[in-house]
Amino acid sequence: MAPNGTLAEPLHVTTVEGKLCVAVPPQRADNLQAYLRRNGISCTLSINPAEQVTRLELWPGVDAAAAQTVLDGWTGK
Repeated sequence: MAPNGTLAEPLHVTTVEGKLCVAVPPQRADNLQAYLRRNGISCTLSINPAEQVTRLELWPGVDAAAAQTVLDGWTGK
């Protein structure tokens, strides 16, 4: 299994509906949210069961490049 759960690719900061977001496997969302917060990246967990989408929405003011750097260091543990 990849370090980021069931996603085949590394996690990336993207823009969805004008918000910076990170799509995450549901089983890893809580751990990733805690990791980001420990590293100064504020975010909110957003789950849409109808679309089977789980993502972390980064708070306004969070720098996308800084968030990506933190994501790149996540081992999934």
